[in-house]
Amino acid sequence: MQARLNFIKSLAAYSVVSYILQIKDRHNGNILVDDQGHMVHIDFGFIFDWSPGKDMRFESANFKLTKEFIKILGGSAQAEPYQLYMQKTIQGYLAVREHHREFMNLVELMIYSGFPCFKPIALQTLQQRFKKEGPYACQNQFEAALHMKSVIEDAHDKWTTTVYDMIQYKQNKIAY
Repeated sequence: MQARLNFIKSLAAYSVVSYILQIKDRHNGNILVDDQGHMVHIDFGFIFDWSPGKDMRFESANFKLTKEFIKILGGSAQAEPYQLYMQKTIQGYLAVREHHREFMNLVELMIYSGFPCFKPIALQTLQQRFKKEGPYACQNQFEAALHMKSVIEDAHDKWTTTVYDMIQYKQNKIAY
């Protein structure tokens, strides 16, 4: 029971961080789960507006939420563990949004670093994900929570995530 709770909480944190930073290359070789259920992504080579395959942007979900993860969360979006995951993810997103300026300032400092992920558009797309300013802004916490709920629903067993795992298996023998 504790391992499932640890998985739910760490998956929620992973989902928020993956969404904000747009972490890519999310195959199973880059995601680890310890014996207590904690999940962590270990490869940050592709973030923001930079993705594998010469930036082909195949991973269209904002984070990985596979049918295997969903099974641990109770098997459906209506299951109590899944609802807890959704609640924790939305709470995490709302908390991170309050610090959007700090994130924006840090990324702005890195724009001229020469790293391929720090393209000038990275600031614009980061701002869009926070939904705090500009034409994409949510007017209140409720709208922001609804936005994050839709992001979760979009990631739920996304076919491109499954296909990306299949490609990784064919190319690199990484199990999925």
